Amino acid sequence: MAHVLVLRSTDNPLLLNDLHEAMPHIHWIDIPMPYLPGRGETDAERKQLLETVGSLIAPYRQWDAVFYARAYGAFSAEGRAALSARVGGPVITAPGAVLQYFSAQDWQRIFVLTPYGQARHDFEVQWVTEQGLAVVASACLGYDAGQDIVQLTPEDLVPGITTGSRTPADGIYVACTITRTVHYGMALHRTGHRPVISATEAMLKALQEQLS
Repeated sequence: MAHVLVLRSTDNPLLLNDLHEAMPHIHWIDIPMPYLPGRGETDAERKQLLETVGSLIAPYRQWDAVFYARAYGAFSAEGRAALSARVGGPVITAPGAVLQYFSAQDWQRIFVLTPYGQARHDFEVQWVTEQGLAVVASACLGYDAGQDIVQLTPEDLVPGITTGSRTPADGIYVACTITRTVHYGMALHRTGHRPVISATEAMLKALQEQLS
């Protein structure tokens, strides 16, 4: 049985349940992360992040991968490389897994659906375009607090997916690992005629590939 360390936001308390549901054959080890300011991409923020991650995983000696269910400090290739170097083993990050999935599926035109308010949503859209991809359209639901995002249901997400299906996008990307897209997966994938991938689903696919 593979042992996977799950580094998650304290705002994401249901993630471990959803991971057990999706992949019960893995021994998931829950490690809540404290709040860190900024986006984790300045030198000072990255230093603090790496020190925090190092201290959190230090008690665990035997593991096969780190499931970093965050985007903090992992938006850039440099940040993802720094995380991998710090933990000394495979790290699955939300941004890295999403980009890996886009590449594998040859998605060039993306519809971006986020649970966020406008400012965080705009940052997510900008990040996708900075990867050389086209955001053909996008939608946001207006929530920034984790305790609100974790309560979103398929009824909240389906209208955005329906809208995305009417665009010329290659696929629909649902952002934020707090959004319970693994638990509600089938309801979301049955909507419209465009393929859908969420951050957490992309991470699970990347993890499966890493462990195979």
